[in-house]
Amino acid sequence: MYSSLRIIFKQPRQLVNIMLTGLLVVSLAAACGKIEENVAGAIVVAEYDGGIIAEEEFAAYETYISAAGVEAPITDEESQKKILKRLIAEKVLSARASDEARKLGVGEGEKGYAETLRRINASADSKKQFDEMKKNGLTEEWLKQFVLNDYIVLQDEKLKYDANIAKLEESEFVFGRHILIGFEDKNEKERLPEDALNLAENIKERLESGEDWAKLVEEYSDDRVSANKDGLFEKADLEKWGEEFEDAAKELSIGLISQPVKSSFGYHIMVVDERKMLSQKEWLRELRQSMSFKQRFINEEVDKLIKKIDLPLQLSSSPSASPTEHIAGK
Repeated sequence: MYSSLRIIFKQPRQLVNIMLTGLLVVSLAAACGKIEENVAGAIVVAEYDGGIIAEEEFAAYETYISAAGVEAPITDEESQKKILKRLIAEKVLSARASDEARKLGVGEGEKGYAETLRRINASADSKKQFDEMKKNGLTEEWLKQFVLNDYIVLQDEKLKYDANIAKLEESEFVFGRHILIGFEDKNEKERLPEDALNLAENIKERLESGEDWAKLVEEYSDDRVSANKDGLFEKADLEKWGEEFEDAAKELSIGLISQPVKSSFGYHIMVVDERKMLSQKEWLRELRQSMSFKQRFINEEVDKLIKKIDLPLQLSSSPSASPTEHIAGK
């Protein structure tokens, strides 16, 4: 249904992996004001650590990326969850973008939005299709937000990519394990910092007395990604856990059980098994992985952030009411 607009919304081929993300950055206060007002009293379809997704926002995003051909047709609850997780990931990543990325992204995004509108208004067919998209929630206001933040995330990924190249050229990589005692437990119940510290200290004592690491990781670790993998963080991006975690991983003696290391997530008990420089083959593999940062974030981090999902939304079989059913995936 949106064949011409799918071309209009696409970005250059070389940027596909890190663009067309449809983000909403709360720091863009001037542009966000009206949208934030619309969220008040709206139906909430998801809650996550740091925000919510309102039905209006989800509908606009769903229409946007479907028209762009980013995802397959959204025809069932699982498809909706996939799109919803993508949106959550993108909002979180946008909020974490550096000031430099925001400045560069907004500048380029304003140009990109103007070009998008020019292409929409270039033909009667594309204007008609965009009118249909408006009926499904994608107003010009939402479109501008999505286009602006496409460029913000692009710039943030580019800056990280450049930094990763420099880091990989000289970095020693850490292979280790950790047990996270979070400020929120596995049942999403808040845990006081002092309680988290006391439990972490107790686990350290039990490990030093000879208790099995694997059993304690499985029983106590609140890191859902690594808890069933012996707590491994080999070759991981240590920066995601914060400066204290990164410093401890780089400085801790091999094989020594650490004191509790505090991060924004909780307290970590850590063991470093090995440090080494990468071979050229490993270096190239790590560089390729750094280029798929967003997808790794979706796969590994989003579930930990989600507190509640209230789906499905009503899915219509009517072509005019459900345009995403007519958009082929990439």
